[in-house]
Amino acid sequence: MQLVYEDGPKRDRRLWLGDLRLQALVNYATFGDTNLVKKCIYLFAGLMSDDGKVPSCLYIAPNPKDGEIYLADYCMILMACLWDWWEFTGDKSLCEEIFDVAFNQFEIVFKERLLPDGTIRDDDSWWIFVDWDDYKLPRSLAASAEFAYFLTYAIKMAELLGKEEELSKAKKYYDIITKCAKEKYFNKDKGLFEDEGKVCWNTNCFMVLSGALSKEEGISIMKNLRSSKDALVPVTPYVYHYVAQSYADLGMKEELEELIFDYWGDMIRKGADTFWESHKKDDPFFSPYDDSVLVSACHAWSCTPMYFIKKYFE
Repeated sequence: MQLVYEDGPKRDRRLWLGDLRLQALVNYATFGDTNLVKKCIYLFAGLMSDDGKVPSCLYIAPNPKDGEIYLADYCMILMACLWDWWEFTGDKSLCEEIFDVAFNQFEIVFKERLLPDGTIRDDDSWWIFVDWDDYKLPRSLAASAEFAYFLTYAIKMAELLGKEEELSKAKKYYDIITKCAKEKYFNKDKGLFEDEGKVCWNTNCFMVLSGALSKEEGISIMKNLRSSKDALVPVTPYVYHYVAQSYADLGMKEELEELIFDYWGDMIRKGADTFWESHKKDDPFFSPYDDSVLVSACHAWSCTPMYFIKKYFE
């Protein structure tokens, strides 16, 4: 938190859009600074590619430069950053200035990836991150759920700014994607969403966060996830943030507290004094890079227990 919100002091030393959002939420709940958040948002909008894509990461030394990595799900997070900014500051001017850039990310992604039936096409031409451990994670439903969630911010921001054309488009995208997800991917016997026969925590939690389900349906899904022995669990605190947010949105405070103590607390019990980039409770040497030495031991996207403590437990 000096020049930008770096993802970590060890390896990348970059500003990542997914990390920025979580760091900004913690900042709003603690320090309350706005200048650095604003600077980071400007950097992402100012370094978009010639075809309009916002970079997923960037460097600032010796001069600001995009990191030449473009993740289809990360680019949508810029809109969520704008909404979080508005909620904390009440300042619409930055939102008005950056809205077109942020909304264009949805247009670009859906032009390339949204099929007529509402399915999201996944291929190697444009990486949809979702989480590490990719070899286990089906991407189509995971992307649909994540995109639907971030579309909710596009809808709210378009309503706030009176952007009628963009509001209509965002609602249309949202309806197509969520309708397909519920009709094609929901397993009624399990009471969970699944893709290729696999149930994933991240997918189901993003469906909960998307608002496409009732509160009762959301609570049922979270309970079914907790009792499932086969559901694929996240491997990063980044995704566990959204699991925690699902509990928070549903009013499941006991489960939220339990998750914080169980997952982040497990790192502390294993000797951590800063939170790690990735963590599997049953595999202390897990690494998305095939070498645990490369895993960041102090990582930006792992910071959000303080946000939840300040917002939901004070």
